[in-house]
Amino acid sequence: MVHKLYRHFQRRYQRWRRYRRLPGWVALPRAPNLSKEAFLEGLPGFFELRPAAWSHSSLPWPVALPFLSRSERAWRTVKSRRIPALGCFVRSNAICGGEGYVYESDQLGWDPLTVPWEWRQRIREVPEEVPLLNNSSPIKRVDRTLLWFISRDYNSYGHWWLDLIPRLYLLHRDHSAWLRKCAVAIPDDLADWARESLVELFGLAAGQLIEFSLKGGEFLSAPTVVMPTMIHQDHHFHPMAAEFYTNFLSTVITGAVTHTSAPQFMFLTRGNLPRARSLKNNDAVEQLFHAEGFTLISPELLGWRDQIALFRNAKIVAGEHGSAMKNMLFAPAGSVQLIINRLNPNQASIAAMKQQFCLILKAEGFHPKNYHVPYRVDLVRLQQAIKQTKSEALSLT
Repeated sequence: MVHKLYRHFQRRYQRWRRYRRLPGWVALPRAPNLSKEAFLEGLPGFFELRPAAWSHSSLPWPVALPFLSRSERAWRTVKSRRIPALGCFVRSNAICGGEGYVYESDQLGWDPLTVPWEWRQRIREVPEEVPLLNNSSPIKRVDRTLLWFISRDYNSYGHWWLDLIPRLYLLHRDHSAWLRKCAVAIPDDLADWARESLVELFGLAAGQLIEFSLKGGEFLSAPTVVMPTMIHQDHHFHPMAAEFYTNFLSTVITGAVTHTSAPQFMFLTRGNLPRARSLKNNDAVEQLFHAEGFTLISPELLGWRDQIALFRNAKIVAGEHGSAMKNMLFAPAGSVQLIINRLNPNQASIAAMKQQFCLILKAEGFHPKNYHVPYRVDLVRLQQAIKQTKSEALSLT
């Protein structure tokens, strides 16, 4: 016992020492509030694109769910929350690097809509993820306005649609001519499908994409850096976000499979993926969903356009918390999410934004901070959840 306590405090001490190596943090100022003319001139400040607003609240389930624990019932609910104004931070002579970090006067700049609280907590746990800027750091100079929208997990399908690409939507909608003149920073290992979606959705030219070696510790410097905010704060979405997912994507996607005969009941299997999370009774779970009339879908085998098209007609979608379930961003209002496990409030927040229903089941043995610990789902409770979503929530769609 004494040895375990010693190791525990030793790890905490070493983590604290690593965190101390980082420079100080400075809040990015939201003043002055720039006019359109000042923004187009590249003057430093904050350019507001949408005013502060209240996020949506979760829909109430029509019936009691006695098979859920108190915590599981609480997980599916999201209350309304005030989201700050959306816009762009405009900075002069800032230096950008890593997964969304900005150095200004030898300090790291942050705002809750550029570096969320949960992200800062991750930095405390793994401070090595923040690249250190020093005299020997490779810096690529950019001679025009640089658009910096990179953030953590940029090659994750779920994070791409949740955190990154929506940051460009309002600029594209309201200032498309300005956007086409900017340089847009991307890591040199950005996935092909992400590059493709970036160009197709916003009409960017190949010459606008400025690559930098994130893994090589390379930084970018420009006379003016524009950092658009995220559309959510701590998993609560600004109501504008629904406009992006519901209206914009449905009109710009071309060449996608129409999926007029797409299944309305889907279970998203992870059987074809290397699994960081290990569901021990996965085969039994898939058999149960198949018996209940669900079609097993492997989203990773589909292109990004086809995934968006597939989910437009969904009525009930079940699966483990992860990137595949982020496709509920494209599902219609009134559809139902049946989630195995909960890593954070994202899925319930997506349901609130899109006015969907959300039911979350906790697996037995699941450890949210150690995904490698095998876990299992109670099949009896899972079958109750399936029948409840089919007989009650589905009748409201």
